[in-house]
Amino acid sequence: MHDVPWDDFRFFLAAHRAGSFSRAAVALRTQQSTVSRRIAALEHALGGALFHRSRGGLVPTALAEAVVGEAAAAEAAMGRVRARAADLDGGVSGIVRIAVAPGLAHHWLIPLLPELRARHPALRFDIVVSLSVADLTRREADIALRFVRPRGEGLVARRLGSLEHAVLAHPRWRRTPWDALEWVVLDVPGLRTDEGTWTDRHGGRPPVLRSADWEAVHAAVRAGIGATVSTRRLAEGATDLVVLDAPAPLPPPMPLWVVTHRATRTLPRVDAVWQAIVGWAGARRSRASDSL
Repeated sequence: MHDVPWDDFRFFLAAHRAGSFSRAAVALRTQQSTVSRRIAALEHALGGALFHRSRGGLVPTALAEAVVGEAAAAEAAMGRVRARAADLDGGVSGIVRIAVAPGLAHHWLIPLLPELRARHPALRFDIVVSLSVADLTRREADIALRFVRPRGEGLVARRLGSLEHAVLAHPRWRRTPWDALEWVVLDVPGLRTDEGTWTDRHGGRPPVLRSADWEAVHAAVRAGIGATVSTRRLAEGATDLVVLDAPAPLPPPMPLWVVTHRATRTLPRVDAVWQAIVGWAGARRSRASDSL
């Protein structure tokens, strides 16, 4: 077998995870032809095919399944090496990649960053706003804020508190009978939310507006288009939102977790962000409850 550049394995892992060269190219921010060429070079070096092409996408061969575990382990090791090198001087500097859901990004995380930057001017941030769960083992993020308790080997997590639900609407809907309310819902393909299930059962009529974008949903509510089930805290101090009485118990509060990988938890740049998030949550929690 010829010497194989590590980067070729990176392209192989992306294709294996994505199931197609085109999706791997998107994940790697490159061209599909580049992915195809790098996979072909790796197949030549290993002496066999890694994928069969089918209408449903790429089908890994026996060779691919034999090497994918070791390649993933090498990828994780390379990530740890890069992280340690970046933090060798022990200073709080460098990029911290934070994965966060859309609502948390705009209303909780982003307002925290100016104070954090004031304390650590050499810090930079890469904010990954998505409803999907980032894989910290593969270094898709250094820190993640999640609504579900994380599972996985090597992960370190801390519960920050919980976010209570409420029915939110523009003040124009304050005295509207329940069966006359219009509704706005977050509707993400492949994701069934407690809020959406509750609205289907108790809303009384089909939503007038659906969107997969969290900000679009709340902009519509603030514009007076309809009510939505969301986080109670959004209405605090807001002149364009009120909390409506609900005819049935709302979904239980959503626990919020901050999570990172044990290999990067003590890095100065990661620790600085971790401590800031934990401190922010402690300051926001009510003394009488776990609510954020």
